[in-house]
Amino acid sequence: MDAGWSPLHNRECFFNDDIFLMFCFSYSTGSAVLSPTRLVLVDNNNMAVKMVDTKERVVITTVRFKSEPRDVTVLTRLDAIAVTLPEEWKIQFLSTRYYNIFELLSAIVVNGKCECVDYCDGKLFVSYLFSSPSRVEIMTLDGTVLKVLKRDSEGNPLFTWPDYLTVWKDHIFISNYWNSTVLKLTTEGAVVSSYHDAGLRWPRGVISTGDGHILICSRYTNNIHIITDAGVKVGILLCAKDGLERPWSLCYCPASRRLYVSSYSPQEKHGNYIRVYQFKDPEETNVT
Repeated sequence: MDAGWSPLHNRECFFNDDIFLMFCFSYSTGSAVLSPTRLVLVDNNNMAVKMVDTKERVVITTVRFKSEPRDVTVLTRLDAIAVTLPEEWKIQFLSTRYYNIFELLSAIVVNGKCECVDYCDGKLFVSYLFSSPSRVEIMTLDGTVLKVLKRDSEGNPLFTWPDYLTVWKDHIFISNYWNSTVLKLTTEGAVVSSYHDAGLRWPRGVISTGDGHILICSRYTNNIHIITDAGVKVGILLCAKDGLERPWSLCYCPASRRLYVSSYSPQEKHGNYIRVYQFKDPEETNVT
């Protein structure tokens, strides 16, 4: 395991009493870090997005929609977030300029059920699971589509259900759900590598840690894989013994070195929480 990526300790975050479990959120399908003390959660079943104070362990504010939101990404340096609304074929922008309030901004209408989203260098990267063939679109913030990724160089479909995605150093890492792989693509759609492993089944959330590593939720096997940005396995970062149960999505704060993992399971006790893992600073980790 790379220096600094051994768990220091783990604990369930905030949502550990029955009342808060019931009313905080149900089925969190996306999350994003605004700051070391502010987190955005997509509350899918309750058709809402919520801002959480991670220090005080409270929900600061909530915005509700007419349909279920799926994913969220931070628009870096713009004090805003983008939320996908698949049933409305829409991406909604919200201001996060103020500490305790969301402000509704503009929205863009897209060509299909937009599922997961990431933002990089002024562009949105959006996955469409249910189109035929499935695809990823790269677009500007006004909705102008710059590139559609859906077929390889031989004309075959690139994906078998492209889900969560993250962009790192001009490459897209995306969970290819039914194939149980994570693809690394250029922004032109060329496949650079395909990560697969016996312990990776039904991958969901995929994020970059910002230091050359990619984290992957393996839903069926109850673990989180860590790979290099070259697509090489580093190891299993977390597993069932660390409290994972059907991990779904995740986000990471480099400043605090905290990882937030959502879970979804038919069993309510496994489906309504965010689990938080604190990792050591690399300088505190002894390497032998």
